Amino acid sequence: MGAIVDSIAKCDVIEPTILAAHQIASGGNWVRLEFRRDAGWSGHAVETHLKNRYGIEIHGRGFTFPTEQYPGGTLFFHAKRRVGKARPAAWIEYILLRDLRLPLVVPIDPRNVAWAAGKGVIPGRRRKGNRAQRRFIKSVLQL
Repeated sequence: MGAIVDSIAKCDVIEPTILAAHQIASGGNWVRLEFRRDAGWSGHAVETHLKNRYGIEIHGRGFTFPTEQYPGGTLFFHAKRRVGKARPAAWIEYILLRDLRLPLVVPIDPRNVAWAAGKGVIPGRRRKGNRAQRRFIKSVLQL
């Protein structure tokens, strides 16, 4: 049975074709976040955690068949690489490392490993309101 599954996995032309069409249609702005299936989290559990806790919706969730490198196979989903100055894919990678202890197969931002290991302020987090609003609130609080 394993030989049949391996041969089917090697003949998979549908997924790469869909991914290539998706990349062309989006201008190459999507990145694939992939993690090991035997890491202790299901794709549904990761998707639910990101949606309920952070309001992040992921797209194109799927899996790969077992290979020599990853005997249990991998799970993956897609996220936007960049939206304006924001980098949602790197932010999701940080969340996966920090909250779920779930390393990606191919890291998006190597700094996330160091940031997730430390305790402190989440990098890239912006304060709400502009500088004038913060100054006004600060001056009112000092009265």
